[in-house]
Amino acid sequence: MPGVANIELARWIEANLDYDQLILGFFCDPNDPAAGWIHCSYVGPGKIRKRPMTYDDKNYTVGLPV
Repeated sequence: MPGVANIELARWIEANLDYDQLILGFFCDPNDPAAGWIHCSYVGPGKIRKRPMTYDDKNYTVGLPV
């Protein structure tokens, strides 16, 4: 979303939407609001894991950066 930092959008999705996986990828520079990308998936009622993750090009870690 133009004008919205990817980390802020990811935090909003985490707090406000039902999702299966939320991945903030390549968020390497907290001073760059456009850093990285966001993947958000939905699988349907009863199957939602609500799993936020961060990907750094090598590893996935559970949760979003603080």
